[in-house]
Amino acid sequence: MPDLLRLRISFDDDGTAELLAAVEANGFCGHGSAWINPDQLLELGSRLSRAFPLREALEINGGYWSRSEPGTLTQEHLALTFYPVAGRGVVGCQVRLASPVQADERPEIRHSVQAELLTSYQELQQFASALGRLAVGKAQEAVLHAVAV
Repeated sequence: MPDLLRLRISFDDDGTAELLAAVEANGFCGHGSAWINPDQLLELGSRLSRAFPLREALEINGGYWSRSEPGTLTQEHLALTFYPVAGRGVVGCQVRLASPVQADERPEIRHSVQAELLTSYQELQQFASALGRLAVGKAQEAVLHAVAV
């Protein structure tokens, strides 16, 4: 199986969307989702498309947000972080996926996956373009392929 990240989106009538992710890396795989504002995905795609070279980490995440501390996740269900790797023209993408746990459930039932994909700027550009199309409903999916480094 090739190492890759596959994103899909399901839009809701209230302007939000469920971002669905599946990752396969080095024999491990997982899937998860989180509700996001599609504008965040559009902005990430735009920032990634201009990121050559990538100088700082770029991230999108979602899950259960704190009611008492706005902007703070109490449970992270999906996170994608893009970062430069050792100045070699390689970009890392860390994918974190976790199942939600309700307040009345044992926290030990939570399932999670964390994986890293190493990719090229060319692949990142294609992925960034697909993210933009995905965010506005003009693509079915956005796929980031890992490359051999």
